[in-house]
Amino acid sequence: MTMRRFARFSLGALSGFVWGLGVAALIQLYGLRPLHPLLLYGLPLLGAVLSAAWTGFRVRGTTAVVAALFLTDPARVAGQEPECEVLVEFPGGSRADLAASTPSDPIQVDPDSLEGLVIEMAGPGSFVRRRPELWIELGGFRIQLIEAGPQTLTTDRVRHVVTEEDLADAPPIPPGIYHLGGRVSGVCATEGYVRIGGNPFDHPAGWVAAGAVLAGLLGTWLTGRAGRGPKRSEELEDRDVPESETRPLQTFVAPVLPARTIQARLYDGRGRPLAGAFLPGETHRIQVHFSPPDPATDAPGEPVELAVVLTEPRLLEVPLAAAIRVEGPGVSTRCEFTLTTRPDTERVDARLIVLSKNRVLQTARLPTEVRPATEPPVATEPTDAAEPETVVRGSTESLERRRPFDAAFVVNHDDGGRARATGVTEAGARTIDLDETTIREAVQKIRRRLGEIVEQPEDFGSLEAEGTRELLVFLAHHGRVMRNALVQDFLGPALAGASHLQVVSARPDAYFPFEFAYDYPAPPEDAGLCPDARAALEGPGFPATCPGEDHQGVVCPFGFWGISKVIERHAFQPVAELSRAFLVRGRPDADRDRLPLDGGALLAASERVDAHAAGSVERLVEALDGPTGGRLDRVEAWSDWTARVGTSAPAVLVLLPHTVYSDALESFGLEIGTADRIWVGDIDERYVPPQERPVIVALLGCETAAAGDVGYERFPALFRRAGAEVVVGTLTEVLGRHAAPVAGRLVGLLYEGSRSGERAFGEVMVEVRRRFLAEGIPMALVLVAFGDADWTVVGAG
Repeated sequence: MTMRRFARFSLGALSGFVWGLGVAALIQLYGLRPLHPLLLYGLPLLGAVLSAAWTGFRVRGTTAVVAALFLTDPARVAGQEPECEVLVEFPGGSRADLAASTPSDPIQVDPDSLEGLVIEMAGPGSFVRRRPELWIELGGFRIQLIEAGPQTLTTDRVRHVVTEEDLADAPPIPPGIYHLGGRVSGVCATEGYVRIGGNPFDHPAGWVAAGAVLAGLLGTWLTGRAGRGPKRSEELEDRDVPESETRPLQTFVAPVLPARTIQARLYDGRGRPLAGAFLPGETHRIQVHFSPPDPATDAPGEPVELAVVLTEPRLLEVPLAAAIRVEGPGVSTRCEFTLTTRPDTERVDARLIVLSKNRVLQTARLPTEVRPATEPPVATEPTDAAEPETVVRGSTESLERRRPFDAAFVVNHDDGGRARATGVTEAGARTIDLDETTIREAVQKIRRRLGEIVEQPEDFGSLEAEGTRELLVFLAHHGRVMRNALVQDFLGPALAGASHLQVVSARPDAYFPFEFAYDYPAPPEDAGLCPDARAALEGPGFPATCPGEDHQGVVCPFGFWGISKVIERHAFQPVAELSRAFLVRGRPDADRDRLPLDGGALLAASERVDAHAAGSVERLVEALDGPTGGRLDRVEAWSDWTARVGTSAPAVLVLLPHTVYSDALESFGLEIGTADRIWVGDIDERYVPPQERPVIVALLGCETAAAGDVGYERFPALFRRAGAEVVVGTLTEVLGRHAAPVAGRLVGLLYEGSRSGERAFGEVMVEVRRRFLAEGIPMALVLVAFGDADWTVVGAG
């Protein structure tokens, strides 16, 4: 039984129990028959069974027939010979014998006239008794009306008058027929029937019972209706579907991917399902499939073949790869992996990566806990062991028009904090230790040198300047070290001619500057700039006559991945924080894949931008006037910003903020104008235009890319999560004096590149970097774009 069907059964049974209990209570309240324990316990249980049957098996006529027979069966109360008399004398003087009362002829008692009632008990022989008790019984639950008094009597007859003191603690009694009883200890044991009150709806219990009947019947009807549809998808989900053989990855073609979520089931070596933990020294089976979150709206599509990669660097020498075929809503094949733990394994760090055309769709983590064999986490049935981690694209998107990529890199940290990346190509997958000493030192040196050059911009006045040459030689030397680590083993041939790469951060602080990886041999210390570099950078494409790696004595800008390849970056997007609206808006699809630059621009900057170079912001306004056709708004407060994005719907948002930190909030924020700030938790859809206006955000503020512990990708990720289709940022911090000219040139080149025809945004960004470098702006290498590279940039007309 699937979890969905089990939940429907449970809800149906609960609904039946509720209306069954309500019906039993109404029978009692109306006095149709006494509330015998058979009714109190039997009718609700019968209601639960019948309602569950209605829900799960669509039983129709039999439900009403069985219920009618049960309710119309007359009460059969076994007669008993009274062993004594239990007489009741009412205040008016009439008397009745409880032992003689029957359900069809009960003694009538006014609940407001119990005071003054006389109870007399008599039995054969003498007996010891304090004084009479009087109680009523509701289906086996006794309500004491009169408790025995303190005195002790030795007599064969006990007489007691009900006083106000006796009734002081008596609860209000709903109307109905009750078993009424009193006992003379050891001698007299008899019971009769008393009708108390009249209209059941004079008491709240009547309304509660009626409400329970209506609510229970409604629940039964709704759950039954939910179970009426064809159950083919459920049957297919439970059946044994063919499993794909583990095989090398291929560049899969995926026309349409309906809304789905990766799921994994974990088994031990004996095939027992495990819940939330691995076992030490055990060979585990991991079954992976896709399941739609909403089958009702998951429209069927053409069959889709996806790649699934399992990584666990401590237990697997290389990642395992397999394929899944998604055949329709709720239907997919299952691939299976084997993961063996060692006897001393204490934690597991396994991740599942799902790709289409070498582009990541989703990542998920498997359980990390390892329980000893003495406490095996064996489950009664298979449960989902995959914890969704990050999503790159909305799972309802069309993949039909997606360009296949040459490789994808998922960057994260293990449980010990060590940085690593999983590279995936057609040839397979490989986990790379980014904390290996030489790689870590290369990254640190690159970041440190970039931090130094921003302090001396006069040394980089042109591409041919000595400062530029020294910088490129330095970056190429250490970039070669990074490249060798990234393309080790079988990844090398697959990346030799790669033009499109994807980089996904699976953690908010995961960082690696892929843009600086250098494909050609490391140049010598005195290497000169390739004499054809400027022509190649300014030309429409890479010249066919470029000597490339055969030229050993020069440094070539096209050796850097950021200059020669389209790199699609995705900042950490946790599944739990993404709404469906973002998934629909944040990626291109067949009906919405253009970024038209025809809506003007909106600018906001911190006053600190002018601190070192007065007039920087004004010069930026002048620089943006031409590309935007005079449609540029400037604001100095966040309240004005949110107002303008909602009304004018600009195509480009230009932000030059200063990064700030609040000790009180322990949070980072962005400052514009004169100390007008917003914090990490404030950035949402109010800060981007409405959904019908796709937008590019140029976020080039002071230190926004590397704001201490906040993680260099945090702010681009926040604006992406708010709905921005593309966010252009930097890999390293930018000084305020450089932010304005870089922003002006960036926006100008975006508009210029868009006028040459409809082009993919990733290709436009590559051209922007080349043009920057040709103009002697080494900041070109730190510019990155977060978001899909497939967006088509359309000119302003």
